[in-house]
Amino acid sequence: MATSSRKQKRKNKKNDNDDNENENGGYDLRLAVFDLDYTIWQPEMYQIHGPPQLRKRTTTFSATDGTGMKQTTTTEVTDRNNVPITIFDGASYALQYIHKFNNNNNNNNKKKKKKNRNNYNDDSADVKNYTIKAAIASKTDEPKWAKQCMDWLTIDIIIDDDDDDNNNNNNDDDDDEDHDKKKKKTTRTRRKMTLSECFDSTLIEIGYSNKREHFQRLHKKTNIPYQSMVFFDNEYSNITSVQKLGVKCIYTPNGMTKDAWDDALIMFDI
Repeated sequence: MATSSRKQKRKNKKNDNDDNENENGGYDLRLAVFDLDYTIWQPEMYQIHGPPQLRKRTTTFSATDGTGMKQTTTTEVTDRNNVPITIFDGASYALQYIHKFNNNNNNNNKKKKKKNRNNYNDDSADVKNYTIKAAIASKTDEPKWAKQCMDWLTIDIIIDDDDDDNNNNNNDDDDDEDHDKKKKKTTRTRRKMTLSECFDSTLIEIGYSNKREHFQRLHKKTNIPYQSMVFFDNEYSNITSVQKLGVKCIYTPNGMTKDAWDDALIMFDI
């Protein structure tokens, strides 16, 4: 869903709730929790044949520069019958958003501190003073296989680092106008990030117990209130169970989608 569409949905939702403008009670989104099987990836662990494996796939193609046929080799995660195990696009989208959100806020807060040291005014309303943690709550049948998939499956991450020219040479006597005129350099880095890297290792709950127990442990570990959590799961029984704790839950019967993540942002007015 495009950003403009999300803003329109948020506007419509606010108009429908004029009696309660601050619908989420003032809570920020601090913890995003995902189921694994058929929410983050497909197929489910009980559906695959044997433990996951890394398999190289070679593709032959005709070069556009007329130099003949070329080959490219990629590595994919499969089961023992070579059935690919893949991440849902919506899951990649959500995890990419979380990474960018945290990275941007960390960078912006560093810049804000730097400007304050140099007496620059910074009234940016987009700077958040918090980050979003990502966690797992899964009852997968094969925990060891799931952890192996998390170590192997990857998403693409783009990191933007903005640095002022003469970054370390700002004089305290510079005025705001001079500061605003300084050019900025943006360094863009693209890299692969494993699913294991996307989640705090202490916030991975994998075990065949009630999802409410997973959340109670996550709450104890983080001290994050349930009202600041959102949960995505493809099984409705898990949704209804966790909702009773006060967690905002989003049902994903067809796997994690971009719309599901955008709906979460609307819930927390992001």
